[in-house]
Amino acid sequence: MTLDGSSKPVVVKLEEPVETELPEEGEKRDSEFCKFVQKTLGKDLFSSIQITGEGFSQDWAVQSVKILCFQKRRVFYGNNLFAKGACAAGKEKLEDKVLKGYRFLSDSLVMADVGMEMRVMGSPAYYPLIENGNNWYDCHASCELILDNTEELVFIISTFDRPEKRRVGMMLPGIPHRPNKTTRLSLELHYVSQKECRVTVRDLGFGEMFPSSGKVWTETVEW
Repeated sequence: MTLDGSSKPVVVKLEEPVETELPEEGEKRDSEFCKFVQKTLGKDLFSSIQITGEGFSQDWAVQSVKILCFQKRRVFYGNNLFAKGACAAGKEKLEDKVLKGYRFLSDSLVMADVGMEMRVMGSPAYYPLIENGNNWYDCHASCELILDNTEELVFIISTFDRPEKRRVGMMLPGIPHRPNKTTRLSLELHYVSQKECRVTVRDLGFGEMFPSSGKVWTETVEW
């Protein structure tokens, strides 16, 4: 796992994994694991090394442990590292929030900021809906809005690798014709995968003056 401190937030990502198969026998297993450690880690410095799973045992890893701990490298071993990591992640997300300056580029992260330009409390403003850097299964947003001289919704998009803002429109075919500012809509965004976002728009009408038509517009988009 590498960190790029030249960017803000600091980008954290995994290098391509390297795999090997070890023999079952003790001394031979230790010898082959030594070769694998020397090939992958060499004499480089690492802040820590995590070992988990039933495939490793200090009973046979005699020489390889010495290689792992080269130059006092910190090595952590245990079958509960994933459970501990999940607990630490939950505490970080709900309480600590000390890692907000870091962005881990995993396959589950949403990479797009999604928002809209609208009037909020009478003043023009950018209204954020989805923030990049979150897991796709946690990304959802909703709001209600009133159309003003338009029959389409325009989303403002910027991605992690393309920070310049782009405008993406969504047409609302068949929307009832009413006087301006008398069409109220509900808007829901919900990610169904790392790249695909489902946008659902419902006509709410405008009170007793203009009852809802019951129309619903749905699109699945890749920003």
